[in-house]
Amino acid sequence: MEREADVGLVAGLLFGAAIGISLGLLYAPRAGRETRELLRLQADQFKCRSEALGGDLKQTAEQFGSVVREQAREVVHVLKGNGAGKIEA
Repeated sequence: MEREADVGLVAGLLFGAAIGISLGLLYAPRAGRETRELLRLQADQFKCRSEALGGDLKQTAEQFGSVVREQAREVVHVLKGNGAGKIEA
């Protein structure tokens, strides 16, 4: 669960950084062509980071699903009587 919060924090920071950079570039005293090129480069970098973050999120979701499935199997095992009421807190 803590890792999910970390991934969310990183996603928020990346998104905020992208917006801040974009606004900074728009108000920077540069030529239009130069500003557009910088924005294009930043967009490409943001795309790469987003794809990497998406991969991390997918991996985290898969790990979380595995943990939930394993815990569900244990609960079913106990409820079917194989644990004979040995549910521990």
